[in-house]
Amino acid sequence: MKGQIRKLGLGIVDKMPWGSHLCQFYQTKEDLIDILVPYFKVGVENNEFCMWVTSEPLDVQDAKASLQKAVKNLDEYIEKGQIEILDHSQWYTKSGKFNGDEVLQAWVEKENQALKRGFDGLRLSGNTFWLEKNDWKAFTEYEETVDNIIGNYRILAICSYSLDKCGASEIIDVVRSHKFTLIRLRGKWELIENIGRKQAEQALQKAYDELEFRVRERTTDLTATNKELQQEITNRIHAEEQIMASLKEKEVLLKEIHHRVKNNLQIISSLLDMRIMRTDNQQMIDLFEDTRSKIHTMALIHTQLYRSERFDQINMGAHIQELVDYLSSIYVKRAVSVTPIIEHSDVYLSVTQAIPCALVLNELVSNAFKHAFKEGQKGRIEVSLKRRDHDKVFLRVKDNGIGIPEEIDILKTNSLGFKLMRNTVQDQLMGRIHIEHGVGTTIIVEFKILEKGPNHVKDTNSR
Repeated sequence: MKGQIRKLGLGIVDKMPWGSHLCQFYQTKEDLIDILVPYFKVGVENNEFCMWVTSEPLDVQDAKASLQKAVKNLDEYIEKGQIEILDHSQWYTKSGKFNGDEVLQAWVEKENQALKRGFDGLRLSGNTFWLEKNDWKAFTEYEETVDNIIGNYRILAICSYSLDKCGASEIIDVVRSHKFTLIRLRGKWELIENIGRKQAEQALQKAYDELEFRVRERTTDLTATNKELQQEITNRIHAEEQIMASLKEKEVLLKEIHHRVKNNLQIISSLLDMRIMRTDNQQMIDLFEDTRSKIHTMALIHTQLYRSERFDQINMGAHIQELVDYLSSIYVKRAVSVTPIIEHSDVYLSVTQAIPCALVLNELVSNAFKHAFKEGQKGRIEVSLKRRDHDKVFLRVKDNGIGIPEEIDILKTNSLGFKLMRNTVQDQLMGRIHIEHGVGTTIIVEFKILEKGPNHVKDTNSR
């Protein structure tokens, strides 16, 4: 396609092809101006039709005044109809409510009109500050549809989202439905390429298909003669070399996937850090810290996968040490002196079981740090992970604190933390959980290793 690569005007990235779909997380009016003014300046100067759909905190007049400083002849572009600056009510909700199909069709129609009028394509941006909670699901589905089809059109799009209106789940939705994320970290804009589950599955399937084709191609001509047999041996050696090369390519691909997943989780963790710094509400701080610890737990799993020579097993013993060290660093600021004691054998799990196991461990250890000890009290938390009877995993978290009242049944209580932990153990690990009262509290989780993964478990002497 002629003119496929376009200038973006952004310092962090100079060029992108038509069909690029970006999201921008902002906190201030200046954040929007910093990205969108150079973005549209390059657009009008390179024969593109531009549409800027505004919302708080940057209205139509603010947007026009900001762009006027960078584009001296802006009025000429507006007069000849090359750029439109609209309020969100004139575009997203002009019929009274948001309709994703209508908005998407309107963008496509704008692109068709732009091409007929001799422009190279459509450059757009929309601010989503106007979105209410009851519109979120429909808008997320609309964004996913845009991301799937935008590559078929001469369109560039930046969708702006206010951090003040996005929680952790909303941030995950936004990142997942855009190919690139723009975010200001430590005063500097960064561009992160996102990779979704669907793309990852397609990439893996393509690698496997290629491997199967190469093996089949080199093993079809078997003959009985000695000459042909010698040739077959040569072919097989060559085929094995090709297989090893394909496997190496697959490993590189998997490493890249896990690396990008880890990066996306770290983005969300950084956003939560920013939210924590912006509030004095201790209840909100505790909620954000709990969410951040769960995200960090999953990021640790992907870090181990990225470092590992194998992708079908995770050393949970090593993970325990990293996780407990991380949680200790979070709760050391509280007026409690707690010593963690870790005992484990090298239990290896597939990622299917490693992530829920890690989340359960995170919940148990976090609860012990937060609730098991009175202010100023010294104590200890013992964490044990072992394998029993070849295929069973035994996880125990014990503290010598004030203890959970015996009248509380963790298998029935509606406490959110216990409920999530209980559901994870029973529904994802297919295991069971029980509590022992005495000096402090002991909580034990037991589950079986997946049948298809008996080789994923290795036990060594306890450290």
